Amino acid sequence: MVMPLPFLTRRPTVPAKDGASWPHVIILGGGFAGAHAVGALRDARVRVTLIDRNVYKTFQPLLYQVATAGLNPGDVTMFLRGLSLKVPNMRYRQGEVEGVDPERKVVRLDEGQKGIHELSYDYLIVANGATTTYFGTPGAEEHAMPMYTRSQALSIRDRIFSELERSSREAGISHDKLHVCIVGGGPTGVEIAGALADFRMQELDILYPEMDPGTLQVTVLQRGDEVLKEFSTKYRQYAADELRDRGVQLRLGHGVKEVGYDHVVLDDGSILESDITIWAAGVAIPESVAAWGFPQDKRGRLAVDDYLQVKGFPGSTPPETSPARTSRSPSWPSPRSSPVRRRPAPSPPRSPASRARSSSTPTSAPWPPSVVTPRSRRSPY
Repeated sequence: MVMPLPFLTRRPTVPAKDGASWPHVIILGGGFAGAHAVGALRDARVRVTLIDRNVYKTFQPLLYQVATAGLNPGDVTMFLRGLSLKVPNMRYRQGEVEGVDPERKVVRLDEGQKGIHELSYDYLIVANGATTTYFGTPGAEEHAMPMYTRSQALSIRDRIFSELERSSREAGISHDKLHVCIVGGGPTGVEIAGALADFRMQELDILYPEMDPGTLQVTVLQRGDEVLKEFSTKYRQYAADELRDRGVQLRLGHGVKEVGYDHVVLDDGSILESDITIWAAGVAIPESVAAWGFPQDKRGRLAVDDYLQVKGFPGSTPPETSPARTSRSPSWPSPRSSPVRRRPAPSPPRSPASRARSSSTPTSAPWPPSVVTPRSRRSPY
């Protein structure tokens, strides 16, 4: 008996017409929170649409490895459409969110050449994350290099090695140093400083034998008196000692007043040479969120109630929450119940004739017909 090859066969599916009436959940953002929300709604009787500007999810804690050539970009990204392999009731839309109208319950999505479209929702999960903030520092946005996305990490990587190539060509002519200043002594700043120091100690003399490893100078600029201020005193001191042992200079207690093309100005007026300025000083809520009509606190975060629903807008939630039960969709799970454990109620037995009639796909439906996978999980698509 000849067994068919798995990649030459299509998974069997049968129509399931009731999915068109399921509540529609839109998730803004395909990061950690958005992807987790998709997985949590795997067995809920809802239609899920995931929206993100990128087709991939980024593992941001390892971006510093991409920026220092420790990892390739593909090692820290995951294809967002791959989530549908385990969550059949999810669909992905790429685009830029232009706005949200919570009164009409619609999301305005810019899909490039397709133009701007409006998508209606029953429940909205806001998980679009944060963005880099420069705290109004003159010259920072123009000359400093942030590291919050994959493309930004690649830009830092290209810039570092371009400057190393330049320094290697001038190694026999001049003895200039290559200064890298990292603004911010939080986890991101400490990680990239440590990675650059390890690169200098372990690989620089092998890759660039014509260059003195001491050519690469790494400096961390921190406004506070310690690095990693969110951590305990024990770990703050350990991180500082390890960086100093690796030859990283720590300039603590001074903030950055201005950033130039090849220098930074500290708040005491001193000027430090900086061929590459990496900005790791913090993040903030995107300014576009303020135009969405949701209440915000003083730091720009969405104001939520005890169930993490946006105040005054039931059905709109930040990530890691489950929408509350409402009269509009009685099948939605309670905030205190896990949607992962919820499974559709079994359908009553049907006659062979009725099964034959239901096997045909509806010719007109407000939503594409749903499917049932071999694991008997319903999809409203």
